[in-house]
Amino acid sequence: MNQNELFEKFTSELKTKEQLIILLDEIETVSSSIYKEAGGQPISGRLKGYVSESFLANLEWAEKNGYISSELEAQKDFFNQLKKFVLGLTICKLILAFSPKPEFLSKISDWINKETGKRIILDIYTNENILAGAIIEFEGNYRDHSFGGQLSEVISKRSLI
Repeated sequence: MNQNELFEKFTSELKTKEQLIILLDEIETVSSSIYKEAGGQPISGRLKGYVSESFLANLEWAEKNGYISSELEAQKDFFNQLKKFVLGLTICKLILAFSPKPEFLSKISDWINKETGKRIILDIYTNENILAGAIIEFEGNYRDHSFGGQLSEVISKRSLI
């Protein structure tokens, strides 16, 4: 497994920018604990209760399979590289008329990832004024696929007549 595949394992559950921020916080927690008194304990053993169970499971797996060295500088480098990888993920801003449930977010995320052919993190906003549909900002492009936007367009055209 190469480094990118390993980092994909750590980020596989990420769907939203909120989850991305939590992961970055966990990486920071790990980084700040590297040089603390270890007592011969692997870094995963010192983080129980300080990071999520999924992050801890990935950390334990990586240690067990030799991807995370016991050398402190190598650990620091590993987590710096993981942070750089996470910060490099592409973000898509999505404005919806409602606050989506996790199942809906998962479906949208999977669809966007399939359509774009790359890993996309959703930055979700809610705006009831759009009525239905979505407004999408992605890689410098803005698309208003909302009913509110279409309705405004129809109204402005009728006022020109």
